[in-house]
Amino acid sequence: MQTSDHTFFEWMHEVANADSSKFGLVQNFLAQDQRKIERLIRLNKEIKIPIDNYMIVNGEDFEFENSDLNDYFVANSDSLYALRMVPLVAELGVKRVLGITRKECFDYVNSVPRGRASYRIYLWDYFVPEYSGSMIVTKQGLYAEMVHGRHIQLTQQMVTGPEIIVGQLFFPFYRMIYSVSDQHERIVLWLAAKFLIMEKKREISPHLLPTFCKGYFEFVYHSKKGYRFIDYNDNILISSLAVSASWPDIFA
Repeated sequence: MQTSDHTFFEWMHEVANADSSKFGLVQNFLAQDQRKIERLIRLNKEIKIPIDNYMIVNGEDFEFENSDLNDYFVANSDSLYALRMVPLVAELGVKRVLGITRKECFDYVNSVPRGRASYRIYLWDYFVPEYSGSMIVTKQGLYAEMVHGRHIQLTQQMVTGPEIIVGQLFFPFYRMIYSVSDQHERIVLWLAAKFLIMEKKREISPHLLPTFCKGYFEFVYHSKKGYRFIDYNDNILISSLAVSASWPDIFA
């Protein structure tokens, strides 16, 4: 997660460097990236967060003759696509490509070293988001950030300065603090956080605070496509964190 001078990636490594006892947890957190879609699907069933409509195929079945796969392409014929190939053997890394055509999907899958049978493949329709954000929910509160455009700006250290952050939401479970003045962007950010409220059917009042699902989350938003949560990690490190010096002083 990007603060004014730290990316989330850098902050995670600072946690490990500052406390060697957390090194294994940090490594586990990063390794869990391979299983994030399964976690998203599980959370979608539990609290109905919006996620991509994934088509999941074993690598050897990713072929033109697969009727279920072809039905998916027909149902999403107006879309470009994203592919995520998760290896079945540890030494192969995750492969991902975004914004490609149906033909390019097959070309890409058939071009990978060791062959497509070495992977489990996740396919979904792709769009370029208008906003992207990250959220951390701990026992102390919720912290969210949002940028214009793709989420890669937050996760892969592509933010060039604090001015690119269009909004931050601090919600220590007794007050909300925004660093964004634009009302539309406030709404976009708050509605993303609201998906994480566990009690969906209960009206939230100042006298009855909501319970948020704990963990690390990433989301994207488009005015026509709506929200999609694209990552969720419930690693114990997140739910047990105390606020460190790397965070803004928001829980004072």
